Amino acid sequence: MKRLLLMLLCLSMLLTACAVTKPTAQDVFYYPSSEAKQIDSFFYPESRELPKDMALYELLQLYCDGPVTPGLEHSLPADAEILSCSLEDGVLKLHFSAELSQISGVELPVAAGCLAQTFLERFDAHTLVLTAEGTLLKFAALVAHIHSLVEDHLLP
Repeated sequence: MKRLLLMLLCLSMLLTACAVTKPTAQDVFYYPSSEAKQIDSFFYPESRELPKDMALYELLQLYCDGPVTPGLEHSLPADAEILSCSLEDGVLKLHFSAELSQISGVELPVAAGCLAQTFLERFDAHTLVLTAEGTLLKFAALVAHIHSLVEDHLLP
C-alpha cells in the first residue's frame, strides 16, 4: 500500500511539473548603450528567458518594446511599427512603418547591427533586409550583411 501511494505521489509530481513548466531558451537582445564610448562597444547584450518556440514576429515585438536593462537605449524609433517580417533562404526581411526612416547618420548602422546581432543567428539567417514603408534602407542592409560575413568567416 505504501509503495502504491509513493508511486502515485511521484507520478502526480511528475505530471504537475510537466504541465506547469514551458521550455525556455536564454535569448539575447542587443541594444546600444547610452554610455558607449568606442565603436566596438555599441552592441550590449540583454538576456531574457523566453519560450523556445516563440515566432519571429513575437520576438520582434518584444525587441521593439525596448530594453529593460538600465543604461541601454532603444535602437529604433518608439513609434516605428512592424508591418511584416519573413525569413526565406537565409534572408530575414523586416518591414517597418515610415517612422523607421527617421533614423539617420550613425544611428542607422547601429540599429541594423543590433537587429542583425539579435536575430540572424537565432533564425540561422545570413542577411538582414530593412525597409521603411516599402523603401529599402540600403546602408542598413549592407551593414547587416557585412556583419554576418565577418561572423561567418573571421570568428571561430
